[in-house]
Amino acid sequence: MKRIKAILCALTFVFVLFAGCSAKADNMISADITLLTWNIFMASADTDALSLTLDGALTDIFTFQECTPEAYENVVNPFVRRNAAYKIACRKIGEKACRTPILFNEEKLTLVFSGTEVFRESYQGSPSKSAAYCVFTDKSGNKSFIVINMHGAVTRNKYAGYEDYTQEELAELAVEWRKGNVRQVKEIVDRLFNVYGELPVIMAGDCNFAADSEPYKIITSYGFKDKVAANTKSTHEVGLLPTEGKAIDHVFINDGFKFSSYEMLTDRTTLLASDHCPILAGVAFCNS
Repeated sequence: MKRIKAILCALTFVFVLFAGCSAKADNMISADITLLTWNIFMASADTDALSLTLDGALTDIFTFQECTPEAYENVVNPFVRRNAAYKIACRKIGEKACRTPILFNEEKLTLVFSGTEVFRESYQGSPSKSAAYCVFTDKSGNKSFIVINMHGAVTRNKYAGYEDYTQEELAELAVEWRKGNVRQVKEIVDRLFNVYGELPVIMAGDCNFAADSEPYKIITSYGFKDKVAANTKSTHEVGLLPTEGKAIDHVFINDGFKFSSYEMLTDRTTLLASDHCPILAGVAFCNS
């Protein structure tokens, strides 16, 4: 019996040794890449609170949504001037400001490629609903990976051509548009894979869908996962804590990464800055 136990222990040790990062507990993994994603509410709340939160985070990557020209002027450009290591990728979609820029720490990451596109299935009068994407190389380990920043589609009666839609019709259309958004993100991933190989991927943003939705089921069917809590709402009234509900802001990763941390920030300063809570995540390469 003792011999059998010894053999089982040895086999367990070998399994854990070769299982890679999937065998490690999250709290035992150090982050290779840190990211903060945030819908910054067009910088229409408290820009000082926004700046304080960003300066306090200084993650390797920031992905913003609702980044209007005013938000660039009042928040993003001043942040880059204060923090010279950071550069802005994906600043434009055509001639318009990209509402989903990606910021990165140039001292840690090298930008290999970047692109932007408006979601086909969205209200085309709004440049806000879009995806930005970058391929980076980590200078410390010379490992490449992909970051995608998305802002999912919404439907409203104020949009031209949709004034007479009922709330039920708008809700149904929103689901269809968001399913299309997720499929377009998958197209982007596949295009980048064709050029750069099947790299680790982080997909972050204000997706405008919750974990019990059809778009969420589609993205997880592609092999992506996040760590959202079932009853953690990511939106709120400015200045107030979120009430119980569902998160629509997410950080997804494919199997090239494993989460080392995942936190929704709800401190007083951050709550004054926007009507969304930022998500702060750390990830580790699975082949580290």
